[in-house]
Amino acid sequence: MRGAITIAFFAALAISVSVSADDEQSTYPYVSVALTGRYYFKMLPAEKGYYDHDAGTGIMCTLSRQGTEKELWRTGGWYAFRTYPSYDGECLVRIGNWPRGRRPAKDHLAVAFYKRGVLMKRYSTSDLIKENARVLPSVSHYEFLASVPGFSDFNYDFSLITVDRVHYRFNACTGEIIGWKRREHSGDTR
Repeated sequence: MRGAITIAFFAALAISVSVSADDEQSTYPYVSVALTGRYYFKMLPAEKGYYDHDAGTGIMCTLSRQGTEKELWRTGGWYAFRTYPSYDGECLVRIGNWPRGRRPAKDHLAVAFYKRGVLMKRYSTSDLIKENARVLPSVSHYEFLASVPGFSDFNYDFSLITVDRVHYRFNACTGEIIGWKRREHSGDTR
């Protein structure tokens, strides 16, 4: 009897840890900086609704020689935990937030591309994932990215790698895919 109680206790503990580890993060203001350091993107969440991932404002800025902030452009109607401004502040890449569900879907944003605040192109998780069996589900969400190398130089080439080891290269100002290849087995067990 004591063994059954111990097993039940640890099972309940494991379930509570995994469920709490699946909680969505509340939104917060932050800044992401371009490779040059001259431009930065301010992501501001909605004033009400700490968990509203569908509302927010983004502002691309630079500093004058005197140190005063100059707004270049803004966008809104969304919030993202990861944004990447281009080296010149013209373009922005937005990574989709942690999607709910267990597999890629057309309505789950993977990545979106903006030029001076205007949406140029977006891709869903089902657009990018080629091997659904490699998607990493949690209790109520799933991971679709392995890593985001981002911008590698002072140009508009932007890279990301999906969990099924597909390395995509995009033009960050148009959103067009300029190349993709499946990465060779890297020793992982996925």
